Amino acid sequence: GQNQRLLTYQTPVSFFGEEMFDGGVCGASIRAETEVICAVLEKKKFFKLIKKQPVLKGQILNFLGKGVIEMLKKVSFLSNLDIQDLEVLRRGLHCSTYQAEQIVFYEGDIGERFYMILKGSVVIQRKDCSTGKELEVAKMDEGNYFGEVALIMDIGRTASVVVKEPSLILSINKKTFRSFLEMAGLDLMTVMRARIIEAFKKFKIPFFQAIPDEKFPFVAEKCRIEKYDKNETIFEEGDIGNEFYIISYGQVAISKEGRVLTRLDSGKYFGEAALVSEESKRTATCITCMETVLLTMSREDFKKVFDHNPEALADVELKLAGKNAGIRAVLHHPLALREFTKFLKSQIALESLLCWEAVVRFRKFYNYNMSEDGSQQVDGEKRKEVNKMARDILEKFVKVGSDQEVNIPDFMRKNVIHAVETGEIYEDVFFAMEVEIVGLMRNDKLSTFRTTPGFRKVLDTVGNYEDMDANIKKSIKILTRRSSMALRSAGRGSMNRSGTHVRKNTGMLGQMPKIAEISESISEDKSIEEKAAD
Repeated sequence: GQNQRLLTYQTPVSFFGEEMFDGGVCGASIRAETEVICAVLEKKKFFKLIKKQPVLKGQILNFLGKGVIEMLKKVSFLSNLDIQDLEVLRRGLHCSTYQAEQIVFYEGDIGERFYMILKGSVVIQRKDCSTGKELEVAKMDEGNYFGEVALIMDIGRTASVVVKEPSLILSINKKTFRSFLEMAGLDLMTVMRARIIEAFKKFKIPFFQAIPDEKFPFVAEKCRIEKYDKNETIFEEGDIGNEFYIISYGQVAISKEGRVLTRLDSGKYFGEAALVSEESKRTATCITCMETVLLTMSREDFKKVFDHNPEALADVELKLAGKNAGIRAVLHHPLALREFTKFLKSQIALESLLCWEAVVRFRKFYNYNMSEDGSQQVDGEKRKEVNKMARDILEKFVKVGSDQEVNIPDFMRKNVIHAVETGEIYEDVFFAMEVEIVGLMRNDKLSTFRTTPGFRKVLDTVGNYEDMDANIKKSIKILTRRSSMALRSAGRGSMNRSGTHVRKNTGMLGQMPKIAEISESISEDKSIEEKAAD
């Protein structure tokens, strides 16, 4: 009828009419689109059979109903669907038996079905592009699924699947699979993102181990899936790098000055220098050796994962950048900060670091205790504490002749003093000064600190990512001198050349920037004042 909607297409070998087994009412209309040959089991004969073999009823019901639904719930991108949706999908499933060593499909085949293992196990194999040999890359058993990538991305099968033992495998064809996703309101990219989360965990990318499980959905959302043809250039030596890549399927050749250094296969990654380096240039050219699928993530999105955990990001950067780690990593890593403090004390140059620490404490206290607009409609004692902390910073570090006077431009000093003394105390009142003093520490002290035994002790303690390919490690010189500390962003406003914060909503109730918005404004190419103005 006109009001009916298509639930699924069924082709050999599949079944319908299973409501008979539990006395239920048929939940859908079934129409033959072509000539069909069916094997029919009548209700009377079925009940006659189970009287002789009563154990069969439970097994059949489990196989045709509850057991399949439970297995569908284990599929990551189906786990949040209602039982009614899963019942619809169940109707489109086909059941096939396989013997040991039987091939389900070959690598490169056109993908037509999505598979779930009800009983038994399979082996996933991929061809080594260098040797041509089939390599076993994974084993799957009951409850696992495979084959959805080729259906979603319209690419050839990314691996061969060989049955390991007599197995019972459920499958659904491409037309039904896509129709169901649309009906259930599942976007194809949602499906792929669920697989990305699993890919990160499966590939065990080392610097993603610092990411808590609850952050993985955010990581997946920010990743893109990119398909490349054979001999396609991903990036060239000298390009500015801003993205990190994981090979989901395929192979990539890494070359420098025309000479191939190495080839990377599925599960390997490259371009990781871009995660911690601002405007670092690619030190090699990457070209696909075959049809390849990559997961990509930008530096900005990677850093957002660590918005509220700068210490974890600092640890990642120290492991990746090593002796070229930036000031951010030093300031936010507990051990590195301790050694940097000792170094500055030996140089009789501790005032900038002490001032930075005081500003960070002020900002955290403000962010935790004050209302979003910074108004006076908060606990009076908290407002008094905010004012006291701001004045302490003024007396200890800002005013001329103070005990720990920091080296900042006169115009900036005057602006900060005026803001605090007139009560215009917001979360970002010390923003411009903070950028300035961190820039001073980076430009004047960081290079020397990185040559000290204390810094070598830090690197020895945190270690590095040893599973990076040796050839790539030799060819990569991570340029992180421009890496700045995770500062407060100017947010919804900007800096003018006087070093004060310009708000789009002016006055005491002006919008406050969020702590998650960080400034990457420190650069050797521009003065701190110019970068603040940007």
